[in-house]
Amino acid sequence: MAKKYKISENNLQEFWGLFRSNKTPEKLQTIVNNDPVLQKLQSDLRKIHDKAADYLDKVKKDEPDIYQYLQKHGFVK
Repeated sequence: MAKKYKISENNLQEFWGLFRSNKTPEKLQTIVNNDPVLQKLQSDLRKIHDKAADYLDKVKKDEPDIYQYLQKHGFVK
């Protein structure tokens, strides 16, 4: 049986920060720099992030109601 992990409320922001952060911690970045597979993944994630940002800019301009809904529920800042 796999172990169950719980994320406490005080660590919740830190947990989601792993997915939102644009700045990678220095120690983690050195690991990524030494591994070509991780470099490729980081590159792919940056492309996905840029594509999503462009899409959200378009939604913000064309569909302000949908953008406000996304903001209200914490999907965009």
